[in-house]
Order: sequence, then C-alpha cells, then structure tokens
Amino acid sequence: MTSYSGRAPARARLAELMDERRRELRLTWDEVATRAGIHRETLRQIRNGTGSIRPLSITGLEDALGWPHGHIDAILGGAAGAPDEPDVTAQTVSWDELLELIEDARATNDRLVYDALMAVKRLRDARTARPLGSPEQGRGQSTG
Repeated sequence: MTSYSGRAPARARLAELMDERRRELRLTWDEVATRAGIHRETLRQIRNGTGSIRPLSITGLEDALGWPHGHIDAILGGAAGAPDEPDVTAQTVSWDELLELIEDARATNDRLVYDALMAVKRLRDARTARPLGSPEQGRGQSTG
C-alpha cells in the first residue's frame, strides 16, 4: 500500500465515497473511526484531504466501511466508483453443511430447554418438600 497526502481530486472523491458508504451503513463518523481503529482527528484529516494516510488507517477504514482491501488505493489511484459487490462465494456453504449447522443448533436448544425444565422441576420438588419457613430450613419453631 502507498501513503497518500494532499488534497487532490482523488482525495475529494475518496471523501465523497466514504460519506456515501457511511450513510448507507447508518454510521456516525465517530463510529467509523472506532471501527477503523483510528482517532477522530485522523479520520477528519483523511476526509479533509490533509496529511498522509497510513497503510493501517487505510486497512481499518476499508474494514469499517465494508470495502474490500485495496479499494481505497484504487480510488486514490484514479478509480471512480464504489466498490464492486463482495465476493460471496467464499461465504457459501453446502446444503449438507447448512443442515448440519441447523441440527447442531437444534440439539443445543433442546439441551438448554431440557436443562431449564429440569431446574424448574427441582425447584418445585424442593419447594413442595420443604415450604419456606418450615423447621427443616432452620426457620420457625425450635425443637426442644
């Protein structure tokens, strides 16, 4: 990655595209800065086209805005548009894998529901066996 500085047309275009993307994601500039791992002042300088943009800031901004890595370099190098749609092929799973994930989630849910029902049953059994205030709990009348 390259370090860019100066208010050139490409920096103005970057600021426009960043603002468009921020609005699409319904983020504030503070949220963008936080997600990017940069200071608000650094983000302001990048948006205003002053100072240089360090490689880590570029990567952080791309991540924060959901852009593919290298997109800011492409804009600053003269590319005009918004990023291409992300490559979703890396995120696809087979039907068998999806069914297995669903079955695992259901089994986990079933175990949690069973555990919760058993806990309720134990509480009811304990309450029935020893009502609150009973001598067995150390409350009430003493023997003797």
